[in-house]
Amino acid sequence: MTVIHLLIAGLCLQILLLNVNLGAGILVAYLVRPVLWGLLALLVFRMPRERPAGNSRAVRVLKLVGLFVAVIQVSVSVMFGLMEGFGRSPYSTSFTGALLNIWLVGTEVAGMEMCRAHLVNRCGRRRRMSVTIPVSLAFLLYSLTVRRMASLSDKVAVVRFLGEEALPGLSQSVFCSVLAFLGGPVAAMGYRVLLMGFWRLCPVLPDLSWGVAALIGTVVPILGVFIAQAEHAATVRPRRIPRDAGKAIRSTLVVAVIGMVFMWFAYGLFPVYPSVVLTGSMRPYLNPGDLIVSIKNTGSIREGDVIEFRRDDMWVAHRVLEVRRAGNHRFFVTKGDANAIADQDLVTTSMVKGKVLTTVPGLGRVSIALRKLIFR
Repeated sequence: MTVIHLLIAGLCLQILLLNVNLGAGILVAYLVRPVLWGLLALLVFRMPRERPAGNSRAVRVLKLVGLFVAVIQVSVSVMFGLMEGFGRSPYSTSFTGALLNIWLVGTEVAGMEMCRAHLVNRCGRRRRMSVTIPVSLAFLLYSLTVRRMASLSDKVAVVRFLGEEALPGLSQSVFCSVLAFLGGPVAAMGYRVLLMGFWRLCPVLPDLSWGVAALIGTVVPILGVFIAQAEHAATVRPRRIPRDAGKAIRSTLVVAVIGMVFMWFAYGLFPVYPSVVLTGSMRPYLNPGDLIVSIKNTGSIREGDVIEFRRDDMWVAHRVLEVRRAGNHRFFVTKGDANAIADQDLVTTSMVKGKVLTTVPGLGRVSIALRKLIFR
């Protein structure tokens, strides 16, 4: 390891420590951190160049791929904004504010992507694309909000944190690493500059729900990975394409998508979603550890249906004994199959999470074990 490599490692460590401890300071945010990113970019630029895995034609094409995927991501966000609405940007739109944002975005993107390209192409000298995974995880660590991670207090906050920051951050970091590996730093810079420039400089932005924003931020970069790999494969001879190229990346991104979909179901963003039975009040129909799948449709609830509702800060699944009406309002008398008497309080439609459609015996036991391990 050369002296320059030690300096690069030291600068990266300083930036990470500043992000952890002094992220709210104006001097740190607008001067110290950007200067460190700029120094990092300068040091990497002065080092011997590490050639990307792609040939000269692939490098030119992948620069356009980065811009193309950024345009897709912005366009899809605007399309959803037409349905969900727009709002004013939280960033300053004055001339001075725009210059500050350009300073912040430019130095961070230059430093991060120069360093990323140097790492993935130096560590992957044998042109093994799997090296992009650990590099992507390393850069993801910086992008995650450390203070928010420390303040996560319940499972809803954890789900939103994973959906809003972790999975989109992982997908985008993997895409930038693939671009840097195959096409060099400029390809990754083009993607990030256009994307961050839109969100930082545009005075009116799509006001997206967190679920939609998380879906776009996760899926579009995954699409970009496949486009980048296809374009790179088209520029090399078939005999030079390794059979397992990109397998590790595809596996990682598939896990990210599965995780995103599961969190959407768990948080209730789809009409149907799963829950885990925690008590034995519905034995023998439901047992602790069973997985139930419910649907959001209170209008179809009839006597004999099993519904999931909120009571005493927990979700309860009990059977409907009677449906009562008072004007336009409906109330449900409920009872657990294993209980001797009916529940004392009526259940209103606003308390109902959904009607149970089906059950999967025992599938939720792992979730219960993890819950006991984490919250014991």
